[in-house]
Amino acid sequence: MAQVAKPPLLVMTPEKLVECLRQGELRSGKLVLVDVRDEDRSLGYIIGSHWLPSEEFYKDVAASVDSILKTYASAKKFVFHCQLSKIRGPSCASLFREEVARNHPKRAADTQVYVLEGGFQAFASTYGRDEDLVSGV
Repeated sequence: MAQVAKPPLLVMTPEKLVECLRQGELRSGKLVLVDVRDEDRSLGYIIGSHWLPSEEFYKDVAASVDSILKTYASAKKFVFHCQLSKIRGPSCASLFREEVARNHPKRAADTQVYVLEGGFQAFASTYGRDEDLVSGV
């Protein structure tokens, strides 16, 4: 049986994320920003992000997804990132999307999963001096 190709993950630019943040989507619970960096989060973080180290996420994907969905019950957009959004961010976003589709069909229809383009590094290089957006840089 041939495998069905998965659609590519959605990508959110740092500029679009800032637009969403300034419109209050994070505060209102419509958007969740999931930081899957491990110890590299100590380099700084986007204010309001949910820290879920990739190591922890990979140990039990189902439990991690359940926890995020319960904690953010009204969220529609989930934006994942790591330092560069090349490996951990896209991998966790893909696993999140698959788990939601498989075990949370009521949420799957209106859930959008994104990867932050360029990761924290790209975001911080543009917005790192904005204390309303970034901490610890």
